[in-house]
Amino acid sequence: MPGHTYSGASGKLYSYLFFSTEDLAALPMQAGNYIFAFGDGARTPIFIEATNGVRAAVMRQAMAEWRTARTVFGAELVLIHVDPALDMAARQSEKEDLIACYHPPMNPMPDPAQ
Repeated sequence: MPGHTYSGASGKLYSYLFFSTEDLAALPMQAGNYIFAFGDGARTPIFIEATNGVRAAVMRQAMAEWRTARTVFGAELVLIHVDPALDMAARQSEKEDLIACYHPPMNPMPDPAQ
């Protein structure tokens, strides 16, 4: 399955796999991170999230975000990075690292005072 590698603000690399937006039910039930992205060559992130279950998150909780990402920001891609280690702290750290690098318009920027 084809994918894309993102580099976080820390310089760490994260490999994500593409999933068809026409068959979101095929998403894995595993924990992981997902990205809604614009289909340019850079696969520009529009929204980045960490979750305990990728399929449940995208199919239920994130449907409103997916609609907004598509209609407002032109997102065309869903990419995922599964976490077989089930390490929520690592998933959250990855999410924050990528947000700090790409500043996706649908993710709030972290408060530098924290």
